Amino acid sequence: MNNQKEKYNPWLGLKTYEEGQTLYGRTDDINILSQSILFNIQTVIYGKSGIGKSSILKAGIFPILRLKNFFPVYIRLDHNQPGRNYNSQIWECVIDSLSHLQKENITPQGTKETIKDLKGKVVELIPNSRKKSLWEMFHGNKFYNTEGKSIQPVLVFDQFEEIFTREQDQNKVLTFFSELADLINNVEPQVLYSNSNNSNNNTEKLTDIKKNSISHDILLDDEYTAVSKNYLKESNFRLVLSLREDCLFYLERNIANIPPLRHNRHCLKPLNVEQATSVITEPMPTLVPKDVATEIIRKVTGELSKNDNSTHIEINSAILSLYLSELYKRKPIQSKTIDLSIVSNSGENIIQDFYEKTMSSVSDKELVAILEDKLITPDGKRDNAFVKDIVRSKKNPKEEDRNKVKELNRLKEQRLIHEFPWNNEGLRIEFMHDVLCETIIRRKEKRLSTEANKRKIRNITILLGLTFLFLTIFVLIRTNITERNYSESLQEQMAIIQSLNQSLQDQMDITQRKNDSLRTLMIINTEQIKITKRKNDSLLSLIKQNNEQKDFMETYFKDITLKLNYAVGKSSFIEDPLTLLELAKLIGQIKNLEGRITSIVFESYTTPEGDPHLNAELARKRAEYFREYLRPYLGNITTSVSPQVHSWFDVANCAYEQGYLEWYNTITQAIVESKDNLVNTGMLIQRSSPTIYSNIKQVIFPQLRYAKCRFELKR
Repeated sequence: MNNQKEKYNPWLGLKTYEEGQTLYGRTDDINILSQSILFNIQTVIYGKSGIGKSSILKAGIFPILRLKNFFPVYIRLDHNQPGRNYNSQIWECVIDSLSHLQKENITPQGTKETIKDLKGKVVELIPNSRKKSLWEMFHGNKFYNTEGKSIQPVLVFDQFEEIFTREQDQNKVLTFFSELADLINNVEPQVLYSNSNNSNNNTEKLTDIKKNSISHDILLDDEYTAVSKNYLKESNFRLVLSLREDCLFYLERNIANIPPLRHNRHCLKPLNVEQATSVITEPMPTLVPKDVATEIIRKVTGELSKNDNSTHIEINSAILSLYLSELYKRKPIQSKTIDLSIVSNSGENIIQDFYEKTMSSVSDKELVAILEDKLITPDGKRDNAFVKDIVRSKKNPKEEDRNKVKELNRLKEQRLIHEFPWNNEGLRIEFMHDVLCETIIRRKEKRLSTEANKRKIRNITILLGLTFLFLTIFVLIRTNITERNYSESLQEQMAIIQSLNQSLQDQMDITQRKNDSLRTLMIINTEQIKITKRKNDSLLSLIKQNNEQKDFMETYFKDITLKLNYAVGKSSFIEDPLTLLELAKLIGQIKNLEGRITSIVFESYTTPEGDPHLNAELARKRAEYFREYLRPYLGNITTSVSPQVHSWFDVANCAYEQGYLEWYNTITQAIVESKDNLVNTGMLIQRSSPTIYSNIKQVIFPQLRYAKCRFELKR
């Protein structure tokens, strides 16, 4: 029954619409794009991930192209495959599409029918041209349908951004774009006339003509065309590049020699309210009334109240399709419409059920926890993270966990997450839509609660095991007593029982004391830090006195702390008046001590929020920038850098010293609860006291971003 119901489901969820299926809500986009493709050699289509580019191409544009004597060639390049170059992949797709042509006929009853898998043919004008460059491939072959009529291929490169984000061989990418330039500009490859019998002068002339030819409309003279007289002069194809809008800058870097690709671009935007209403109501006109359609849009977007202006609302087509598909599955079989009661009763749980079902199928539960922890902020907002940090192997952090990579790709195919490039540093991922956040937070809280219960059960099990062990020992001892006096045996047994009870009580007391110790850990550590500081001060004083008395030390150290104004997340400091004054004082010190300085250690401190590894790397870069800034004044002095990352203990001490006791108590409590984990401490403070966390960032953190110079001086 469920399969039968699924068969008549008018919405496909997150699946891509294929040729032959009807796509609603995109009529205007389909008309504009199809005309653009038909009347231009090249077309670029871009838009957000999951906006429906593939569905529009396959279900909307492909049928129109076939009616106009074109045949679409769907291409998704396979990358990082040694021995399988892009040209061979493209030709395989052309031949496959030519072997599965389609044609619409009118039956005697007056209805349309589609005849599939018709086989066309290719005629070689130049032998083996298919194995050569792209220009030779499409100017050295002609294509015909089953009726012998000439047809032209439309090369549709879907997910084209993957050539930038996945292919590791940059020479392969450069070669492809070089050939693509010849194809689109209709410039014959150099190899055609480098092998000809023309003289050097003629070859140089042809080369000059080639460089100046950037359009297929340019007329070529006889001397130029003589080299390739058997090739087609006009372009025998159309080309479409479809990619995510956040990868357009990758395309710009590679098309300096392909000017046409900077024109005829089309941006696909999210659905507006009118288009979304069409998607909901047109597949089955009597299924969803318009008032219910409005309520569905409100559920999906969280907007569109009675007083809202609907012109600004954008609807994610993938999320809408998923919502409608799942809603149809929940419709009672006997019901002929989806009414408000069905939307109200089941609408809130659709996204949650989809997320639960998708995540339950992930075999690597550690990956699920990592995604929920890293991609959602403590206040329930979407975040993103580098893919390399998500799939890092637990055994070897420098390598990827292949299973995690496989599971991550599957989640991407199911449209639960999507990836995007980040400042040439790699790919980052995030959940598909904000509508998932509330569901993820609830699932995360449930997971954390379950893990806490498991820990409690494990502790109770250990305690019961110890009790059983003690009782077993008691039984064995009692069994082995044969010759002792009964009263003495009884006393010994009672003593053993008391000892066991005392041991259990001691264990429970120890556990209680440990818990109490954890609660006071910050206070004790603070006092220990103060005591250690006093001891260090005393020790330094004794060393100084000893040096002055014995005068056997040749060198001593001098520390200078500078309040440099660093920008958040930047390695360079802001050269404002106060910072320049601090640096001027330090330069003066260096000049005054000239000849006595043997070495300098440059220390730079960062605050503890965020990733500890990134903070340490930022501290190192700041120290190196500090050193390079002073390089002109250092001469031959030996230098080194020492990056330092403040702990949350340092933040607590700073707050305490300045009289912010409420901040101090909040930080110490978070340190105890997180067991001094830097990342978790910050998250706990942000979640429990966002106002205090904001105040700490504004008041305390700037005081902890400073630099220090340690001079080693000759006496």
